[in-house]
Amino acid sequence: MHYALLIDIVFCIIDIETTGGNHKTGKITEVAIIKHDGEQIVDEFSSLVNPGVPIPPFITELTGISDDMVEEAPPFFEIAKEVVSITDGCYFVAHNVNFDYRFIQTEFASLGFEFERDRICTIRSSRKLIPGKKSYALGKITKELGISLESHHRAYDDAYATTQLFEMLLEIDRDFLTKNLVTDKEKSKKKKPKYHKSFKVETLKTLPRAAGVYYFYDEEDNLIYIGKTKNIRARISSHFHDFTDRGQRRTSETVSVDFELTGSELVASLKESAEIKEFTPRFNRAQRKNMFNFGVFDYVDQKGYVRLCIRVIQTGEQPSYSYSSMSEGRSHLMRLCKKYELCQNLCGLYKEDGPCFQVHVGQCKGACLQQEEAETYNARVANLLEKVKLEEDSFLIIDKGRNEDEQSVIAVENGVYKGYGWAELNQTKQIEDLLDCLKAQRDNQEVRQIIRSYMRKKQYKILKFASS
Repeated sequence: MHYALLIDIVFCIIDIETTGGNHKTGKITEVAIIKHDGEQIVDEFSSLVNPGVPIPPFITELTGISDDMVEEAPPFFEIAKEVVSITDGCYFVAHNVNFDYRFIQTEFASLGFEFERDRICTIRSSRKLIPGKKSYALGKITKELGISLESHHRAYDDAYATTQLFEMLLEIDRDFLTKNLVTDKEKSKKKKPKYHKSFKVETLKTLPRAAGVYYFYDEEDNLIYIGKTKNIRARISSHFHDFTDRGQRRTSETVSVDFELTGSELVASLKESAEIKEFTPRFNRAQRKNMFNFGVFDYVDQKGYVRLCIRVIQTGEQPSYSYSSMSEGRSHLMRLCKKYELCQNLCGLYKEDGPCFQVHVGQCKGACLQQEEAETYNARVANLLEKVKLEEDSFLIIDKGRNEDEQSVIAVENGVYKGYGWAELNQTKQIEDLLDCLKAQRDNQEVRQIIRSYMRKKQYKILKFASS
């Protein structure tokens, strides 16, 4: 049985749930991504997604995902960077791959980002490599093959079942999958990484399978790229098999790679964000510019009402929310107006003078006509803005360390990110001692978003403390 080298190919097995079957009109409600290096799972990501539109009852009945479940979930633009990062340089694998691929591609297109990955379809692969089955639908073929599928039509369970099926297909004929069933197969078969003449390919095999931040340097020892990952070896290897023009330029210019272990995925994300801003590597241009260029700001008008508006974020400003496009911001602000019963006129969504349309249908209490007291209306705006803050005023997040004898520490004080560090496990648990191990960092909207996103996963220990 022939196996390609582990550094050659990395796969992302993906499943999504949606509001309907048409990628032009439907929206994603859940996404799961399982990263596989050909031998084992090396990373994964999953999240509910707020689609910004009502979920049809028949979809809720099929998937179990309701409007209430996704109300506090991030919209797609908030997880877009994670999706790009984990799939970069990987084959996009799914059961009926074009369905999942087109939906994700459409979501990115709405953000002005061109998402392209080579694809492998496990339905097509199964028909070729496991012929004669009654049905190749995921629920039926997994049952026939003895693969566990606990909650069909939930993204993670479907992705995990697809991963088990994919591993069977790899055992049967790995080369057939990677050479014959990839989209644009003739083009793909000819692709080989264009390494720099001085790059030592064998160093890829010595990299650790652990969380951290990694660095690419050119022949003049200039830092040209920074990234973060749960698995340094798999992630760096996948970069060298990113066959986009930009990916191959990066590969051809990279002479050496380095890394720093963090233990914690959260610390890796925070460290990456800070260092990209500090060192501005050439191939991190997208992150330097920041995906979120539009923000929600508040101000008090002459009549005493707190107004909200969406505009371009200026250097140094900290908006309450941030977005990759004006349309994303307007869509989100529309949902917030409905949830908090705010006036679309006072939120910059209804441009006409006089009452907003929602007054006529009973969805606005009349703040635009001064029929509702400013104090009452402003209290609801304050409630909305309060929700933007981190969940606790002052707390430490305790997470994995770089080895078995330490733990990582991330601090937020009075809702402001302070920094991260590492402490020995046998070190005293006094808050003051844990605070002493911190490396001070700058607070900004991006790192707050990173922390909020991580805290949704519930994979951490929280220590609250009273700020001085």
